[in-house]
Parts: sequence; C-alpha cells; structure tokens
Amino acid sequence: MEDFAGRISRVDIEASFSQRPPSNWAAVWLSGEWLRWREGLSPFSLERLDLWLDAFFEAHILTEQGLYQEPGHPNSYDLFTRYHLADMLMEGYDGRRREDLELLFRTGLSRSLGVQLSDGSLASAHRSTGQTWTLGAECAYFTHASNYFGGRDPELAGRAEEAARRALSSFRRWQRSDRPYSPVENRLLPGQRVGYERYTADGHYGNLAAAFLGTAVSSGLRGPIAEPSRKRDASLLLEHDPTYRAVLHNGAYSLHFNARPAPGYDAFGIVDLTFGPERFLHFVSSVKHLESGRILNLGMAHRSGSSQDDVALIGRMEGGLMPPRLQLEAREQGSPYRYRIAARVETQGVYVEEETPGLEEPKVLLVPYLLDPGTGTLTDARVEAGGVRLVHGKEEVEISYGAPVRRVVHLTGGLENRRGLCGLLRIEFRESREGISYRIRSIS
Repeated sequence: MEDFAGRISRVDIEASFSQRPPSNWAAVWLSGEWLRWREGLSPFSLERLDLWLDAFFEAHILTEQGLYQEPGHPNSYDLFTRYHLADMLMEGYDGRRREDLELLFRTGLSRSLGVQLSDGSLASAHRSTGQTWTLGAECAYFTHASNYFGGRDPELAGRAEEAARRALSSFRRWQRSDRPYSPVENRLLPGQRVGYERYTADGHYGNLAAAFLGTAVSSGLRGPIAEPSRKRDASLLLEHDPTYRAVLHNGAYSLHFNARPAPGYDAFGIVDLTFGPERFLHFVSSVKHLESGRILNLGMAHRSGSSQDDVALIGRMEGGLMPPRLQLEAREQGSPYRYRIAARVETQGVYVEEETPGLEEPKVLLVPYLLDPGTGTLTDARVEAGGVRLVHGKEEVEISYGAPVRRVVHLTGGLENRRGLCGLLRIEFRESREGISYRIRSIS
C-alpha cells in the first residue's frame, strides 16, 4: 500500500492532462486531485486547488442560473462539469470556494431537474445530449444531491431521488440484448453510427455510462428497480440569456422549446416532447434529412420548407404555471413577418398554437417521428380523419388538428435523429391561414 500511495503521489497532473480549468475535462482531474490532496498525496496546496476552481467560477459558471457554460451551451457538459464539482463537495472539500460550490449545487440541481425530460433523458441541446453517459451522470448527480440535501431540504432530496430513478429507467432502455451497452440513446448497430458524435466510440463511452452508474450505486442508488412515477408535478424552467430555452412538465409530459439552437444540432422550436418513462416512442431531438442536411422539428412550416429555419428570438419569451405555458415571439431572418407560438402542457396532453401574424399562406404541419430505434419494433404511422396516429408496439401517440387537409406526404427513409431512423409526415392544409393549432397526447 505504501508503494501504491507513493506512485499516486508522484503523478504529475499538469504533465499528464492536456486541459486546464475552466475546461470540462479539467473538472475530472481536479475532482481527483482533491482526493489526492485530502489523503496527503498531492504536491499542491489547498490554495492552488482554489485557484483552479476560481477559473471555473470566473469564466464559465453562472451560479444563479446553475449553469456551466461552454460554446453551444450543451446540457450534457453543464451536467458533466457540475457533477465533478459536486463530487468534490461530497468528498469533503472545505476550501475557499466551499460556499460557492454549495450554492451551485442547489441552483444547479434546480436546473438539472428542469432539463430532465419525463422519459429520464436530458433535453436536447448541442453536443452529446443523446449519449447514454449523460443518463449515468444523471443517476450519479441526483444520488449525490439526494444524499447532500437529505438533512437540509427533504422535499428537494426526494425530488432528486425520483429524478435518479427516472434517469435509471432511461438508462435501462438502451441495453442491446446481444452486444455491449450502447453509448447512444438507440439500439441500432454500432456500425450505423446513428446518434453518434464524431468522437463517440463504443469502447469508452459505454464504459463511461456504466462507471457513472457504478458511482450512483455505491453512493446509495439501491433497492428494487421500479417504474418512476408518471405523476410529475407541474413545473417550468424558463431561461433567457444565454440559452433561450424553456422546458415544461406536467404529469407524464415534458416539452422543450429551444429558441437559440446550435447550428447543425437542433432546429428552432419544439425540439423534444416526451410522454413518460418506460417508452420508446417520443419526439426527442430534431430530425435531419440526410440528403439535404435540413433539420426539422415537430411543428408548423411553409410549403417551401420549415418555417423554423433561420428564426430568431426578438425579445418576448414568457412562461407561467398551472398548467405550464410558454408564449414566444420571434422573427424570421430577413423577413418582415413575425412568428408566434403559444404552448401549454396539461396532464391530458399538449396544446400548441403557431402563427405568422399578417401572413396568410398554405401552412404545413411537420411530424418527424421515430421509426426504428433498433429494438425490432417499427412505428406505424396512420393518417386518420382530423389527425395522425403513431403506433409503436403497445405505445400510441395521437396528433389532432381538425383543419381540412389538402394532402399528406409520407417519407420513410433518409431521415434520422439521436434516437434512431425516422419518418416524416408532411400535412398540407387546404386553406391559406395565418396559423395552425394542434394537440398531441399519449393514449397508451
């Protein structure tokens, strides 16, 4: 043991790791360096560790918002970095930045609860949010939070524990039956690389997911694996600068609207809509048309293409509770016309109104849907009077609109998102109009 401790103490971390604070990578070795310092094996002083922490708080952390920033503001690396900083706190860190870490743990937990969709995954935003290591990180982070706030705020600790089990439920969905655990939130063959980032590899990202889960289990995430409650309380996370996102929750439903999406990852509008745990059929992440590169969301479009391309927020983004509501106004780039959306999430379904005031034209409703998540079950899309029904095994989702339809175009190839291979229904309405309204609900 003495020889092992000596080997640990001789590691030169500044030579061993390429990234320095405030990089998210550096949060990993910094949390490890705290453990080494605590055991008397570090050559650095506590003041040196505090100076490294200073770089995070001075450059990249918005403490009041509970947000770690990097380009594109990915929810994945916000969680990743805050987890490692919280781990330092859980392991007894008591330096100059302790109060800052404690405040960040509370505000960050609020944000993490807000961006967790009802199926247990992270709301889609920029890179890596479709990776399964984020689910393992949620399990670990929420378990830490449950332990930390257990004696300080029992109600908050209970919400964190429920969130950990919701994440675990999602984690279990992506276990390939005859292959290693999937590093992405689908079960398609690794060679297809659907949902992968350029840097995603099965050999380390699947293991990273399991490692986070192992931390959660060793920290107390135990007991029988039961389906998380579908009766989630109504809540709303409304973020202005710098993310411009809103996530609404009520019962089994979560809706995520991104008003400032990162180019190449998601489109403006309703990026995610989920219907609770233990399901595969959700609208999670924007769908890409592989030939054109166009990125599409559920929602209103022009006949010439998606009206959600090149749309920018122009200053009004409001929300409220009971039921959670979002009202937003934006403007298309280079266009005199405005875009408005009003969405509310009730326990019986999601209700959406979209319009371009002053612009009457043939409107289109786009319904990009998950066709094949790699489980062996495909989604059947059925066009019915006044709506569309998506059937995926025992799961069903109904989209109703009521307005007269001129025609429906159905594509079943050449589209994908983070969850798998996708299809697209393009519902063209008969009459010119300023806007459309529709309802989405799970009926199974």
